[in-house]
Amino acid sequence: MRTLITSFLFALSIASCNGQTNQAVKDQQDAYKALEDMTKKGLKPTTEGGYTMTAFIDGKPWTATGMYPIAMTSRIIGIYKDGQISFPVPNMTAGTKRTFSDHYAVDFSPVGSPDFWGGRAGEIEITKVADGWAEGKFFFTATKRGSDKKIEVTNGFFRVAVKNK
Repeated sequence: MRTLITSFLFALSIASCNGQTNQAVKDQQDAYKALEDMTKKGLKPTTEGGYTMTAFIDGKPWTATGMYPIAMTSRIIGIYKDGQISFPVPNMTAGTKRTFSDHYAVDFSPVGSPDFWGGRAGEIEITKVADGWAEGKFFFTATKRGSDKKIEVTNGFFRVAVKNK
């Protein structure tokens, strides 16, 4: 009887691990499909030295997996899963700073939330423009209408393609 129970538990653990492996493969396939779908819609995958957006959201690291070209959206948009950070394009000259406000705001959607939060306090700065790319940094405090909740987005960095003049 003890051998039968041990064999059953061993078989159960193998089946359980196999289920986890199958789920990991499915998750990877879903991620590739989502990336392929986004690329077809114009979203560019982020890469080192290419399109990039990173930040800390309430102290936790956040990295975009895709960004839309500015020419397509007239905004700088970083996407991670179902969340995004999106802000208006400032003058793309190194040294340009813009303060976020009611008329120049960030649209922020946290991962897992259908809500958009507004970033009306903070700043964006263009730090470098060269070789068809612009880089900058940003920070903002996001608030949700009808709520006193706030989300702090700090140490933001982005890199996007721009047209050479």
